[in-house]
Amino acid sequence: MLNGFNIPAISSQVPAIIKKPLDALRQAVNNAVSNQDLINTGLVKQGAKGLEVALQAVEVTYQTPAAITGLTAAGAFASIILSWDDPSMQAGFSNTNVYRASVDDIGQAVKIGSTAAPLFSDIPPNSSTSVTYFYWLRGVNQNGVEGAFNGTPGTAGKTASDPGFMMGVISSSTWAETASYDVFNYVTPTTPNGFKYKAIQSGAASGIEPVWPTDEGQAIVDGGVIWEAVAENKAIPFAIDPVSGNVFIDSVFIKSGTITNAMIENLAADKISATTLSAISANMGSINAGSISLGGGKFVVDTNGNASLKSATSGARLEIHNNVIKVIDGNGTVRVQIGDLAV
Repeated sequence: MLNGFNIPAISSQVPAIIKKPLDALRQAVNNAVSNQDLINTGLVKQGAKGLEVALQAVEVTYQTPAAITGLTAAGAFASIILSWDDPSMQAGFSNTNVYRASVDDIGQAVKIGSTAAPLFSDIPPNSSTSVTYFYWLRGVNQNGVEGAFNGTPGTAGKTASDPGFMMGVISSSTWAETASYDVFNYVTPTTPNGFKYKAIQSGAASGIEPVWPTDEGQAIVDGGVIWEAVAENKAIPFAIDPVSGNVFIDSVFIKSGTITNAMIENLAADKISATTLSAISANMGSINAGSISLGGGKFVVDTNGNASLKSATSGARLEIHNNVIKVIDGNGTVRVQIGDLAV
């Protein structure tokens, strides 16, 4: 009641067209809360410019995040994609910090990024050649407190070598005395002459550099190796790394093939069939799926087409479902419910 003021009941003799709005006004006034009523609750206090909020903000302290599990590292062409078990169901969980080192030593690990999703894509330095890096994770709660590392040994991830870069390196290797060479290894003379030389017979080079021919296709014997002259600017179809034995091919067309593991920089395909697909980001025109779950259960569409959207999976949150909207506090109590009140 507003300062003891009360509007009496409206007489039934008043025409209905007038009585209805007067009844609404009477109810609103009689139910109004005075300034003193609010002050008496302790929610507000009288300030110099009017009422002020009297409540003090209460900081919620969350537990330190548990160590993250299930870290895997999949090397792509020039990036390393990390994935792990979703830790967002932990109360008060905020994000995951990602650490990297060039050696398997947690003491040398440096933070390289942070993500709220259980996926992270890293483009490490020197990715033109195959490199291996080691990774660790630490969870962070909403108070900014980091949990323990996921483990002491790092999880290794390896990129692929750029074929174009490697072919350039391999085909410009300088001849060395008594070195061993295999077929399709390439060398250039210690004094460049506009040609490179392809090994057409394996063996060890002699201790004295040969007199290199400068006619295309001409061969020269060098100890146990036979070299064939190739113009320096001529494209080579493939090259073999003399150290690793890996084959680098400039261009190839394959009608049918089986690949156990593939690292691909760019892929254009008319159709892809996959049992499991992980992606940092995706641009798709349409999605056909039996069910969809995103963000660790924050957005779900079940097989019957029922949609559910949650701002969080636990604690204080907003939930939007097909037939109801709920606001839930940190204790799990529903404070606001709009729509179907039976659920």
